[in-house]
Amino acid sequence: MLVFTGARKGEIETLRWDAVDFGTGYLRLADSKTGQKAFPLNAGALEILRKIPRLESSPYVFPANRSNGYYQGTSKVWRIIRSMAGLSDVRMHDLRHSFASIAVSGGASLPIIGALLGQKDSATTQRYAYLHDDPLRVAAEAVGSLPC
Repeated sequence: MLVFTGARKGEIETLRWDAVDFGTGYLRLADSKTGQKAFPLNAGALEILRKIPRLESSPYVFPANRSNGYYQGTSKVWRIIRSMAGLSDVRMHDLRHSFASIAVSGGASLPIIGALLGQKDSATTQRYAYLHDDPLRVAAEAVGSLPC
């Protein structure tokens, strides 16, 4: 869910079913790091959410195993996944950066990416500006490879 939404770890860990609107395809977070936030869910995120079984006893998408709260073992699971994939230096937060990088490479503007990530400060989104060069280089190389 992290790589499909660009959400923060805590936003996904504490995600409640009432925040997921399957009708509109939106996720509405009442209490994210920067306040209220609503953003569209892509097909990958919606597919994952539809496959997660709901427990009537819990409002959380990822409920705790032994209590009434939300699942708090995400970091441990991430360490196992990293180890299995041989990615020892990849942080969970890097999935958020990957989401933004893929969006930039796909042509999304920095203000749009900032809105998707829920970033209030545009300077925070500027770290992805260098990626805007990739589509330009591809276009330039395509023209340069035409026969003269």
